Amino acid sequence: MNKEAMIKKILNNLVIDEKHYELIVAVESEDVGFTNMHLTNTRNNKKFYIEVVEDYNCIQILNEEQTTVVKVLPITDGKPVKLKVLNGVKVIGANSCTMEDKKVSFKPIGLIEVYLPYSVERIERRAFYKNDLTELECPPFLNYIGDSAVYKNNLTNANLPYAMKELGDSAMSFNQIESITFINPIAKVEMGENAFVGNKIKYADLTGVQSVNFSALDKNEIERIFYPKTMKKFILEDEAISENGVELVIEQGSDYENLINNMLYCKSKKSCCDLDLKDVTLIIDEMDEELFYNAYKDAKLTDSSKFTNFNFVHNISDYKCPKEDEQVKEDEGRVM
Repeated sequence: MNKEAMIKKILNNLVIDEKHYELIVAVESEDVGFTNMHLTNTRNNKKFYIEVVEDYNCIQILNEEQTTVVKVLPITDGKPVKLKVLNGVKVIGANSCTMEDKKVSFKPIGLIEVYLPYSVERIERRAFYKNDLTELECPPFLNYIGDSAVYKNNLTNANLPYAMKELGDSAMSFNQIESITFINPIAKVEMGENAFVGNKIKYADLTGVQSVNFSALDKNEIERIFYPKTMKKFILEDEAISENGVELVIEQGSDYENLINNMLYCKSKKSCCDLDLKDVTLIIDEMDEELFYNAYKDAKLTDSSKFTNFNFVHNISDYKCPKEDEQVKEDEGRVM
């Protein structure tokens, strides 16, 4: 079977969603290059735009307005697939945000590379679930990554753009991510449960993050976390941190009462975090020393719940980097 016949067969047997679109049947128009094709649902006359990109070995199915990619199909089995999303697309994947909705945006098809244009704002639930992506360059206006959207790929870092507002449950879990960076977000970011579980994270810059939910950072080897003043809820489990403990670098002007309460909750039995405060070192700007001690005194901690490790430093921003980068800076500054 030649490639043209294979593409026709794929499209004519296409089922976008078993529950709602099982009656999608035929290609309306066919050009030589397989462009400007549409599928029609005979039950409700709903149309879908077809984009066949042979160089990338895939077929994109978009809504008629070409603002949402609802499905991606490989043209041939067994070959790597790349996806170049059309300019103007705002949403990747079918809208599947409720627990009752069992739709999977794209079945695993061996995606090794994805190009997302600046127009993309949302990556929906399971959009790139169980593929082979090694990197995902997030466009600047991306504000939402849904539940399990990039679950079980091979990403090595997570640089999240300034428009980011929400990471769903298990959004980027079970990859190979070594560091997290939120790039000056304009919103207060919500990080769902298990968002980054099962990676290789050593450093997390949580600038702009408002909440870190249960197991969001679990099963990693984190050595340093930048804790921002926007933080309200912060759950840190014992399994998230390195065997040598973790440094919390606290942004100047943070709510220290809230910080202490978050840490005490992580230590408590009802949290199931099993966090030992002896494994946590607080790094605090010397300008905040009085604020910290006032909050520490007001907390009326018992001997078993007191912090044993905290350091006051000049210019906290110098510590807003991975520990190994800080060492490089120190080495470069030495006169031999």
